[in-house]
Amino acid sequence: MKILKNKVLCIVFFVYVIGIIFGSISFFLIDNDFINESIKSYFMLYNSSFDYLHGLINTNLYNINISFLIWISGILLLGVIISPLILVLRGISLSITIISIIVQFKFKGIILGLIILFSNVLLYDLVFILLSYYSINLSIRTFKVIKDNQSINIKSFYKNYFFRYLIFLFILFLVSLIDIYIVSTLIKYIIL
Repeated sequence: MKILKNKVLCIVFFVYVIGIIFGSISFFLIDNDFINESIKSYFMLYNSSFDYLHGLINTNLYNINISFLIWISGILLLGVIISPLILVLRGISLSITIISIIVQFKFKGIILGLIILFSNVLLYDLVFILLSYYSINLSIRTFKVIKDNQSINIKSFYKNYFFRYLIFLFILFLVSLIDIYIVSTLIKYIIL
């Protein structure tokens, strides 16, 4: 596949890994009390009656906001700056969360960490990485067109980009369903 051989995709993935490394290092440099309290309160939700519909709505709103920010940054020629920044922050957040869970729950934490790693990296972050790839590509292509004063069919250019965004939104909705109903149930049974 052409996309897998692309330098931009390799750079986007590398930026995400840099975020994970920064998060792993920063976990040991920051005050962990706030993080531990946040983790405890997060898992307490599973001990009470977890509202799946509310979780699904909140997850989808978050995903729409992040994906829209990545998508619109590509149109505004800011995709080269905003998309990598979002990926670094997601990598930092993921690594701090996983390490905190493992430190707090010991052996259970390893299992919980693997489940959360699966739901975050393989489901959500893969979509955000691909969306960032298209955002950065669009920014670079648009900049080159403007710089070289080329003429393009702008309607089809942005129509394809919008169509890809809709596909990613649909995938994120399906991923949210899996995360809220299946992953949450797995986490609930491990904790209890």
